[in-house]
Amino acid sequence: FATIGVLVVTTQTIERMLNMLLTYVLQDGVPLSYSRLMELDAKHRKKTLGYFIREMQKRATFHDNIDSVLERFLESRNSLIHRFDEIPGSDLESDDDRKELRSFLAQLAADTETLMAFCAALIQVWSKEIGMPANLTIEHRLTGGEDSFLEKILAMADCMELLVGPKEQDKANKP
Repeated sequence: FATIGVLVVTTQTIERMLNMLLTYVLQDGVPLSYSRLMELDAKHRKKTLGYFIREMQKRATFHDNIDSVLERFLESRNSLIHRFDEIPGSDLESDDDRKELRSFLAQLAADTETLMAFCAALIQVWSKEIGMPANLTIEHRLTGGEDSFLEKILAMADCMELLVGPKEQDKANKP
């Protein structure tokens, strides 16, 4: 049951990260002012995870692997939170049921980690693009030793142009 609790908390973290990406990184073209930030905060407080994912997909094109992880994450997270009894093995009656549930939870955990790294990598790239001081970026945190999750983030950041691109209509409008 501890795994379920951890996944509930970490999936909420992903939701907050997607909100941040929509607010700061993948903006909608409306200039960002203090009043606009307050407006977005109020608007986003009532939105669902599905909204954040769909809105991101409207604003950018994602590599097929990222898109499939986003879709699977959304479905799995919603099953965990809203339809737990529909998850295969959730009745826990047999060893096979428990194995099936552990498999579902392991896939959701893997997708959560991938999306957490992806969101952090996108924020890392954006931070550099806007000129954020180096001591505030993720790379600065690696100077103290090994951290495989931070290394995963930086690896994704290094190939971000392969993972995210402008929507096709945006490409057509550029000179």
